[in-house]
Amino acid sequence: MTTIPETTVLDYEDEPAPDETTQPTNTTEPQEYISETTLLEETDSSPTTLPETVIEIPADEPVTDEQLEQILDTLTEAAPEQIVAAITQVLAADITSDQATEIASSPEVLAAITETQAEQLFEQIVVEELTEKQEHCDAVAKWLTSIDLGITPEGVHWSYETISTRYQKPTGTTVELPPTASELVEQLKHVKMELKAYTEMEDRLKAELCEMIGSNEYATVNGTVIATWKGRTWSSLDIKAIKAMEPAITEKYSKKVTNRTLLLKGERA
Repeated sequence: MTTIPETTVLDYEDEPAPDETTQPTNTTEPQEYISETTLLEETDSSPTTLPETVIEIPADEPVTDEQLEQILDTLTEAAPEQIVAAITQVLAADITSDQATEIASSPEVLAAITETQAEQLFEQIVVEELTEKQEHCDAVAKWLTSIDLGITPEGVHWSYETISTRYQKPTGTTVELPPTASELVEQLKHVKMELKAYTEMEDRLKAELCEMIGSNEYATVNGTVIATWKGRTWSSLDIKAIKAMEPAITEKYSKKVTNRTLLLKGERA
């Protein structure tokens, strides 16, 4: 008799069919997408450092030509962002028009700086040049005004020869001077005494040296020329003889010249 094995039937609980209208629930938040460009920007957001050899210049302080030359030499091999950072520091300081021109003449700087920095350099050059021209025009106008008014322009110091030509015709009158004129007289007396002493000393030293040279023209010491005493010959009119021989001609071609001599109290003409 054949025995049929019993078949084991597993009991499965009926699972409800999924509702297609129900949206799946995901408790894990999706990660934000970050592009490669954003990563690069975040990586490059660190402050740009200047080249080690670039000196730091405090803001609003003058930049010397030596400092500027050192900076420009260093920037020839610097990265563009380092050049921009260095020029930013320079523009924040006090630079002259010539220095701005020198910066703008650097090919490395022009290739790297921003448009704003280029405009700042140009403005620095133009503004200072215009200021200098205006100051020059103002000074000339002030000087001409003083001349028209017959007064000495500020900062002008006339020579005695120039003053003599300005006041050639004495009027024979007297003028009262301020007390400071007495100080000028005392200073002038002192200088004239000093000049007299030095003139006498000069004459004595020249006489002693020329006595040693004698009729020679060149004087040497150890083969090196230390002085020359040469003769010069020229022709001149003998006015005294002409006046005696041709008094009419002499009178015709003679002209009167007024020469004023300044004498201090106690001096003789």
